[in-house]
Amino acid sequence: MFFMAVYPGAFVDLYTEHLTVISPLRQLRIYCAGVWHNSVLVIVGLVLLWSLPYLLVPIYATGQGAVVGNLNGESLNKLFPFFLPKESPVHGSITRGDTILSLYGCQVYNKQDWNSCISKTLSFPQHGYCTDMLTIARKNSSKGAIYSGGVYDCCQNSTSSRFCFKYQSLSHSKGYACLPARSTMQSRQLCGLPTDCDGPGDKVCAHPSLDNSSRLLRIIRSKGTDVLYVGDPLLLQYTVGVINYLPRSYLLPMEIPNMLEMLLIYLVSLSGALALLNMVPCYSLDGQWALFALVDHTLTSFIPNEDQRNMLCNIILTLGTLLLAANITLALWTLGSA
Repeated sequence: MFFMAVYPGAFVDLYTEHLTVISPLRQLRIYCAGVWHNSVLVIVGLVLLWSLPYLLVPIYATGQGAVVGNLNGESLNKLFPFFLPKESPVHGSITRGDTILSLYGCQVYNKQDWNSCISKTLSFPQHGYCTDMLTIARKNSSKGAIYSGGVYDCCQNSTSSRFCFKYQSLSHSKGYACLPARSTMQSRQLCGLPTDCDGPGDKVCAHPSLDNSSRLLRIIRSKGTDVLYVGDPLLLQYTVGVINYLPRSYLLPMEIPNMLEMLLIYLVSLSGALALLNMVPCYSLDGQWALFALVDHTLTSFIPNEDQRNMLCNIILTLGTLLLAANITLALWTLGSA
């Protein structure tokens, strides 16, 4: 029952008559043997997990960017199966194996940076791009802005390479311009106001015309042209699966380092959870017998009466059992409500 229905682990019922003839300290060592081995497994798993990038250096490169592992919405469709796309919105623009170096001007060196950069895009308003009034006048193809869907659209029936920007200049000129998105976003100066732009002429800060939840993002890859994405950045996080390891040869599978990481994470999690669970002073767990041995070893001189020591242990065990049962009930209730 313990192995099949409750938790993957082993159960040992020690012959207690053999234990009663040895000292409480030696009993404690025996009762804690399983916990000790679980703790050793946790330490070994953590050491291997932290050293895995160095162990795989000869065949996998790390720290050079976030490597695209998959482009699908499987994780998101499990939550919202009815109205979300089954493929990533950048499917076809970004391919499996691409190395992402930058997102929205934020440098990406690994998977953690990728998620952090996406979070930063939602923490601040969409920044603008520096240009000048001469460029606005020369490249603008707008014939007027129309307010539609909560945003101003000034690129009606225009090509997909153009985007509507709201601009404001140092001379207080303002309006909407339909500009080539890629060349406008290649500006090395980002801005919030025209005063943030350096250089001669009537400088302009041009912001993409977007709703509050959308962003115009520039994704820089190690190979191929930059990718421009318009939409909610969270869709990128959920539909673009990235990993930290780039194979040094096309013959090497991309999944092996990720599988090793997952195996070590499960080893640490399960062994650590078993160690903590078994040391809880609760009936039928190792903590029950360890508690009796610990009390006998430390409190015999203060409480010489064995019945009183057993009563103290039973009180602690009852409280520990109730606390563990309450935690399990709360966890199951939270899991069921989620």
